Formats: sequence, structure tokens, C-alpha cells
Amino acid sequence: MKPYNPIILTQKLKYNSHYLPKIYEAVIRTSKYEKLLQKKFKIIESKIPINLDASNIIKLFNEVFKNNYIIFELKDMGSDESQKYSIIKSKTLNNNTQDIIIYVTPYIKKCMEGIFLFILFQDHCFKLLRHELVHRGQFINETKQLLPDRQVLDKVEWKYYSNVYETMAFANMIIETLRFEGFDDEKILKIVNSGKATEEESEFLFFYQTRFRNNRDILNKLYKYIYEYIKGEAKNIL
Repeated sequence: MKPYNPIILTQKLKYNSHYLPKIYEAVIRTSKYEKLLQKKFKIIESKIPINLDASNIIKLFNEVFKNNYIIFELKDMGSDESQKYSIIKSKTLNNNTQDIIIYVTPYIKKCMEGIFLFILFQDHCFKLLRHELVHRGQFINETKQLLPDRQVLDKVEWKYYSNVYETMAFANMIIETLRFEGFDDEKILKIVNSGKATEEESEFLFFYQTRFRNNRDILNKLYKYIYEYIKGEAKNIL
């Protein structure tokens, strides 16, 4: 059997949209986002050795990663072999923030006693995170289909995009798309503050800033949610 030719396969997919929509063909690259997460792991690494019980170690991880929608949960499997590197499995939740759950065992306590075991834990964690980040990226791509191409919104679309719940969801997508581009949270806030995001940086932010440039109420609402997601509370409204 001849190996698949990726160029021919892509062309086939391109002209068979009923089988696979074009937007699903895009490869999700997670390397830039991973670099942001590595900074979070460095925060924890700087505290080693960590003399806490497993439940409090989990609390520490969740505090560090909370703004990235990554949740660590403790799960005891009872077998030494199953507890290798402490991590069992992961999953992505089908919610607005696409939370990633990383299940770890009580062996996490051992992994926090020295750098060697911590690095093994981190490497194994990233293997799972790469998989789950691809799913998050796919979700972002699906959401892009909601953005209209027309310059003028009709009344129904205006009502949809100005809705509080939709604006909140798009605020989250703006943060995540920029993170996938390698921007950390401070740089994201600078882009938002500039009021001049490019379509290449974030289609969602560019859409809101151009379509609603004459409606400060909607834009302020969007900015408020972006600050809440990143800072935990909206101290600044542009």
C-alpha cells in the first residue's frame, strides 16, 4: 500500500466539505502556548522541595494554572505501577472555557521532593497537555465560524453579539487565541488597551473593535470580561 500523500489528501478534503469542513483541516500548533505554561511550571519548580501533603500540592497547582483553565484533581488508583510520574489521564471539558482536567495520584507528593522527579512529572504532564490543547484549539476554530463576513450587522446579529453571555464567551476566546499565538497575559492586555488589534492577532477582538467601535457600552463590556478572566476582577474598564 502506498503511503498517504499529505498534499493530495488535503486537496481531497478541500473539495469534500460535506465530509470535513475546511476549518477542521487547519493543524493546531501548541508550541507557543506550551512556552507560556512552562513559565507556570517554573513558578512551582522554584518552590521545590515542597513539603505539603498531596491535597495542598493540588491547591498550589490550581492556583498557579487557574487563569489557563487547567485543573488538577487528585485520584488514588491504589497501584504503585499506575502511579508512575503521578499522572493518570486528562480530558477537556465541553464548556465555554474548555477546561482541561489533569488527574494525578498521591504520588505527586514524591514528585515535589526533588528536581529530577519533578521534571519527569512535568514532561509527562506536557504530553497530555499537548493533546488537550489541540482540542481547545479546535473549539476556537469552530467558534470562528460564528463571525459574520459582512461589514454591517443586521438586527438579529447585533442582538447576538451584544448579548452578555456571548460577549463573555468571546472574551474568553480572545484570550485563548492570543495565548495560542504566544502572547502572555500582560501583552494581551496591551493589545486590548491599544484598541487596534489586527485580524492576524485575534479575529474575535478585531471583529468587536471594528463592528462596535461606535458603541462603547458593548466594547466596555467585552474589555471588562477580558480583565476579569485575566486578573480575576475588573479593576480597569477602558
